[in-house]
Amino acid sequence: VIGVATTERALDILKRAGIEILSEGVIVGMNGLLPAMAALRGIDGFCILGVTRGDRIIDPVASDAVIKSVSNILGFRVDSSELLEQFRGLGAGIARPLGEEETKYIG
Repeated sequence: VIGVATTERALDILKRAGIEILSEGVIVGMNGLLPAMAALRGIDGFCILGVTRGDRIIDPVASDAVIKSVSNILGFRVDSSELLEQFRGLGAGIARPLGEEETKYIG
């Protein structure tokens, strides 16, 4: 899990939660827009991102890590075991790299 913050106060929250701080790069899309808009309005803002392999449709391990980080910041435990069990129930096909279709033969 990595994060960025718009203020020193928000940065301290991330550090206390054990979140690695992104030191370079750009966050695009809504993940980058929302903290930027918060900063423009003088609101403490931060973005927490799960680190994925990048070739997966979904990444349950990264999702679980983000859930744990958010629950740590909020000060209460979120049990994600049911979520992880549902991911397991979907099967390996859902985690197939994007654009990689399952080969099917007729005959």
